Amino acid sequence: MSGAKAAIVETPTGEVPQLFVGAAALKAQPALQAALDKVKKKEPTLRADAIVVRREGNRVYIVGTNDEAQYYAVSTLLQMWGCRWYLPGEIGEAIPEKPTLTLGDVNFSYAPPFEIRNYRFAWNGSTLGKEDF
Repeated sequence: MSGAKAAIVETPTGEVPQLFVGAAALKAQPALQAALDKVKKKEPTLRADAIVVRREGNRVYIVGTNDEAQYYAVSTLLQMWGCRWYLPGEIGEAIPEKPTLTLGDVNFSYAPPFEIRNYRFAWNGSTLGKEDF
């Protein structure tokens, strides 16, 4: 997306920067579960979303409490790299061109103060652009 090239490997080795997402992050660094548990809502009515983005040496761990939270965790990392989405479609995207992605010290844990992150609404009138939303 930014122009940077990343290698995808089955087994992490060497000093090459490595991203671990979701279950792979928890498997590689089980202590991330404690970080998620610390920030997530203790007695949710529906579910407890929480995310952790952490860098340790050449490894970056990106994890959430459920599939949707995994998405939010990855989005958070992309925002740290300067990616922004203002509107649906190319006109609303701001993706910086970077041949190399860097990340300083990161130990970010977060849980939203609410349990529902999306909503439904009726689409009245013209359906032009409806698919983008």
